[in-house]
Amino acid sequence: MKLYGQIALWVYTLLSLTLLASCLPHDPSNEKSRGQPSFIIDYQNDCFLKDGKPFRYISGGLHYFRIPSFYWKDRIQKAKALGLNTIQTYIPWNFHNPEPGVYKFNGEQDLLKFIDVVQEEGMLLILRPGPYVDAEWEYGGFPWFLKNEQTMEMRTSDPTYMRYVQGWFDMLFPRLAMKLYKNGGPIIAFQVENEYGNYYACDKEYLSLLKSIYVKYFGEDTVLFTTDGYTDNYMSCGTTPEIFATIDFGTEITPEEAFAQQRKYQTKGPLVNSEYYTGWLDYWGSPHQRRGADVIAKHLKDILTTNASLNLYMLHGGTNFGFMNGVDIGSKGSRLISPTSYDYDAPLSEAGDTTWKYFKMREVLKQFNANPLPAVPANTSKLVQGALRVPPLKTFVDFKGYLVYWGLNVIESDSPKPMSELGLGYGFVCYTPQIPPKYQNKTVTLVFKEMSDEAIFVVDNVYKFSIGEAVKNYELKIELGVELDILVVNQGRAAYAPKGYHYLQECKGICGDVRFKDSNETLKGWKQYNINDTTIWEENHPNFPAENHIGKTTKGSDLMDRFFEDSENRKEDQFKIQPILPIENNLDRYPSQIKSTQKEYQFVWESFFALQNTTDTYLRMKGFNKGQVYLNMYNLGRFWQEKGPQKTLFVPKNYLQAGLNVLLVIALDDYPTLQLNPPQYPEFEFVVQPDLG
Repeated sequence: MKLYGQIALWVYTLLSLTLLASCLPHDPSNEKSRGQPSFIIDYQNDCFLKDGKPFRYISGGLHYFRIPSFYWKDRIQKAKALGLNTIQTYIPWNFHNPEPGVYKFNGEQDLLKFIDVVQEEGMLLILRPGPYVDAEWEYGGFPWFLKNEQTMEMRTSDPTYMRYVQGWFDMLFPRLAMKLYKNGGPIIAFQVENEYGNYYACDKEYLSLLKSIYVKYFGEDTVLFTTDGYTDNYMSCGTTPEIFATIDFGTEITPEEAFAQQRKYQTKGPLVNSEYYTGWLDYWGSPHQRRGADVIAKHLKDILTTNASLNLYMLHGGTNFGFMNGVDIGSKGSRLISPTSYDYDAPLSEAGDTTWKYFKMREVLKQFNANPLPAVPANTSKLVQGALRVPPLKTFVDFKGYLVYWGLNVIESDSPKPMSELGLGYGFVCYTPQIPPKYQNKTVTLVFKEMSDEAIFVVDNVYKFSIGEAVKNYELKIELGVELDILVVNQGRAAYAPKGYHYLQECKGICGDVRFKDSNETLKGWKQYNINDTTIWEENHPNFPAENHIGKTTKGSDLMDRFFEDSENRKEDQFKIQPILPIENNLDRYPSQIKSTQKEYQFVWESFFALQNTTDTYLRMKGFNKGQVYLNMYNLGRFWQEKGPQKTLFVPKNYLQAGLNVLLVIALDDYPTLQLNPPQYPEFEFVVQPDLG
């Protein structure tokens, strides 16, 4: 999805491109049956044929895995109202295969339901199953447990890797085959791999093996294609004569120049821009990226004028909920971490709202649609509420104590193990070594062979400091106590790197021995505590799924009775939030927390609030710097106020509930504290507009 390198020096003339792009009348007499749906490439006339007639697709990229299923229909309807006839999406392997041997195709992972919604709205569908997808998604879509195959060469014809790929496709492809256009479904084409020309391996046998699997399940007559950046550096390795080659480009090059490059590697067939960039991606610590609506609309018209097919990347970006943001490796090896928002400055905002860019592009697309466009669906209203307080719930030692008490996710070993060997895909690991008595309460220098990503050091329940990035052969001077806890945070696995980098086998957690520098003695006797979504939520609210699940909270509890008695007769705005004395409630449950000192690491924070009605909103944290937010069991994602650019988190309507709601915060720094007198709590608020920088 990234385009680097110099623009090709030679181009075809505009006249020759126009001739190549023109799609001549077609004699459908050679079709299997005029009544059977078909979608093929007419290489003779340089176009696609749909049911025997020339066809140009104009598609929009939206990722079902970044959008609550509650809103799939809304986003697709807005795509159609924009003037598109096709939807395009990746299929991330790790979204459906979260653990070894576990495959999920229901609920939010109900891919077939998404495909059905596309068809119900009268749209076609292009799928990009990879197996590698990038998309700034965690590990480029690969399941985390592939990391345990230390000698496996990913994205190559390596037999071990191909066995994993075959197993995944054997689960996925039979489900998709019934949804092919020729079988009565909306799927017209598949992308094989993803921008493979940017990968170091340049393994053409690998592309051939992938094609054979696609053909096995979908047939020789199904359209398969590759996508690469338009320069020779990318297309020479990313294309193969066996698979139709397309390109991707934005406003940095003219369509004539870019499509001339496509013609070097794909001499016949339709012109296709598989990723026309409507915006760009963000990283923590960098400014929010924007692309002007007028420029995007102008280049869109220029591309369509060549009679090319194209896909808008993105039509709608969505959100990296949970721990699923990816990481890019920079040109000098730096780690560029994608934030929770994947807004992308797309025509539809992160919340699915239409933008000025959407309407500018719609004016262009009207000119290339024979029929009037549907009316544009309305944007959602947004909930707004001033600051509510968030009291502390558990110190770090308290939280760890619960894990020990219940025997949850505690693994002992002589040396520290990386996350993947501990069976943890996403979240945190607390590493606790045995400190020999001779080193207790002394200042020492520890040497870490490798540690990734962020590491928070807690000595005797006192937050000391954090190392904010992956390190190798790292020397750390620290004053030890009796107990040392090292909380390692997985900030996301690499999804992309410049050509030449071997990045798919990166370590997460503490990888290798830790030793004392002066004596060269190795730290031993490690306990490792896996901390994931289940651990975090169920430890603090073990009865919430059964008693207070979405849509089932009613009168009957003391908390809810207090809320309804106070608010039933009020004539408030229907979207007004009503707090239910969260501070008093929390202090009743955990009175000792008010006595916490500045030195104690307050790890878990919690607040309650109640709503009369629900709608979309944006959550802003105040007083916290960095952490993870859970709302009613949903992991909203990471926040990092100091780094930015993102300052708010998108909250979909269906993540809230009428009645009691619970907000849980995992704080990944030593601020805020309760040292002030009187104690001052951090806060949160709901706002109408996002703050993405």
